[in-house]
Amino acid sequence: MQKSAVRILVFAFTIATLMSPGAFSQEVSLWKKEAATKEINGLRRYGWALADGIGKTLENAPSDTFPAVNVFMRDFRTAFADVDPDVTPEKWKLIDVETQVIHNPNYWAAVYEIAPADPLLMWFHASLYAVNGQVHRAFYAQQLALHSPVDTPFRKEMGRLLISAGRVISIGEMGIQNGIKLHDLQKYDQAVAVYRDVLSVVPSHSLALYELGYCLDTVAREKEGRGQNVSAPFFADARRFDPFMIESYQGNFSADEYQRLITLKTRAKPTWDKFSQTSPDQDNMNELKLLSSHFQDAALHDLALIVRQLVVAHRDGSYSDDDRRFIETSLKSLVPKGDTAATVSKLGRGRKELRIKNITGVE
Repeated sequence: MQKSAVRILVFAFTIATLMSPGAFSQEVSLWKKEAATKEINGLRRYGWALADGIGKTLENAPSDTFPAVNVFMRDFRTAFADVDPDVTPEKWKLIDVETQVIHNPNYWAAVYEIAPADPLLMWFHASLYAVNGQVHRAFYAQQLALHSPVDTPFRKEMGRLLISAGRVISIGEMGIQNGIKLHDLQKYDQAVAVYRDVLSVVPSHSLALYELGYCLDTVAREKEGRGQNVSAPFFADARRFDPFMIESYQGNFSADEYQRLITLKTRAKPTWDKFSQTSPDQDNMNELKLLSSHFQDAALHDLALIVRQLVVAHRDGSYSDDDRRFIETSLKSLVPKGDTAATVSKLGRGRKELRIKNITGVE
């Protein structure tokens, strides 16, 4: 297996380019499967080079000072052991990022041993989704990383992952538009074939999942007078891969789930949209705090915790009692069996925090 390395490029980009995945749509007029395949394979390889390189730096952290970082890095190496950069990413085993990272108490214990909103840690977080080809999640995580107020010499390079994920999303969207036209012409079999073709390259494309479920649901209703159950697994995957795919929140929900959906639709999503259109140098700590609270109320706890780190970093890097309560609430939801009280109790108590200065293996 070749040693992974991140080749730092001079990669110019503008804030306007980074605003949303749809910003890249004008580059592609038709569904280009070969281009999408090349782009997502490149994204996944780049994601692994980042994850591996930043991971090696984290592994060098003194275990006596940063025990949780070392514990999680063992989890990381076990989970990603089958990633082989010598073979095409299409043959890589998909990783359950939600289980191995988001719902792993060792991950969050490690996060809180590192300085708040450390840009390389946030880059590492986004790269884990990129390795898996989860383009929406990678895009959103890297948007947040670029809003870190902590200085880093890698600022320009960090846009590369965002741009690549956005291109994959937008190339897929052009194919999906063809499917929608076929659906409108009641050529359902052809529409389904288009959606499945997009998903064969980008399995996490939320719009393709949603439109496929909707199309299959339409066919089921017309043939058998039923639907919804056909679309349910596709809608569930669509919102799992992209929590902002509001259209995919269909089905039967409990009263609490319904209230969280209302919060997502009326508060969290609009606030996120405003944030995503804002230049990092215009970030406002109070607005970031509001966004984190909306995410928490909508049960998007991983995003809530990341945005709260931006709040802390914008303040002065110190945790308030309100921060600790907020973090403990979201951690209890993400890792109910973890020792969240112990993790939170150490925040801002004079403990040394790890700052990631470089990436091992960078050329």
